[in-house]
Amino acid sequence: MTRRSATERNTLSGPQAVAAAALAAGATVTDAATAAGVHRATASEWAHHDPDFIAAVNQLRADAFATITDKLRATVAAAVDVAAQAVAAGDLQAALTVLRLVAVDKVPLVPSGPTDASEARLDLVL
Repeated sequence: MTRRSATERNTLSGPQAVAAAALAAGATVTDAATAAGVHRATASEWAHHDPDFIAAVNQLRADAFATITDKLRATVAAAVDVAAQAVAAGDLQAALTVLRLVAVDKVPLVPSGPTDASEARLDLVL
């Protein structure tokens, strides 16, 4: 998806910008219309037929999702550290949770490749 420039984002009127922000935040068309001070039919028209409005709502949603994704990425390392500390301290529940999360039951407990050189050569040929 192509990011819109600040100029393109400013093509919305004030009420459209308010309605777009409300929709991007999860409001219904009715609630977005109320927030923007326009009739529901007007907001519905924008949401379904105005390319600038549709693109602005989608860009606001993409921006919000990017922010959430960045926060989640930043949190994962800390969460792994906490889980590792709990496991190191002997917390059985934490250990079992980690094992479930990494799907240890799906990990093969036998070697997956050949252990004999002639079998390895055959695998390479095939």
